[in-house]
Amino acid sequence: MMAGADYGAVVIDLETTGLGHNARPPRKDGVVQIGLAWRCDHELMSWEEVCYPGARYLVGGRADGALRINGLTPDVIEAALPAKAVAAHLRAILLWLAPPGGHVIIHSYNTQFDRPFVRRRPWALDAFPWGPCLMLRAAERLEPSGRWLGLDRACGLAGVQRQLGEAHTAAGDAAAAYRLAETIGAPWLAPG
Repeated sequence: MMAGADYGAVVIDLETTGLGHNARPPRKDGVVQIGLAWRCDHELMSWEEVCYPGARYLVGGRADGALRINGLTPDVIEAALPAKAVAAHLRAILLWLAPPGGHVIIHSYNTQFDRPFVRRRPWALDAFPWGPCLMLRAAERLEPSGRWLGLDRACGLAGVQRQLGEAHTAAGDAAAAYRLAETIGAPWLAPG
């Protein structure tokens, strides 16, 4: 957050049970982990929580492929708080991060993927303003071919070091995307 600003910038990331709207054919998938990163007094802070999206998203090993990527297991997810409770925590944190009389602007590395998941219930994050997609900004600056630019590759091109253990966790990816955006110029910190 910038001193004296009437807005705060956060980066959100999530881990899901599959590709959802991006799958071919599209399918319904749920969020199993959600994370945020933000600056507070020059220190990069993060928060994440695992959540249980409901049995239908895990039945018959349906999410096993996606879970292998982030290291979560069905047992861990089934023991987590329900998505509705985690969504309430998330909204409370976003309101807490807003400067007095201002608001938080949500950013995501891959907004086209993330935003549809958190647009619907129980997340309902369209009540908050969203900034530009960080992946598109990174591609403009690092790989002007305009092709899809994964977070790991973008961090490598920009010289942003991933912290030990942060790859493929929601908070870790959010923090890496935040550092990447700062490295490439952080124009997304400005409102509008």
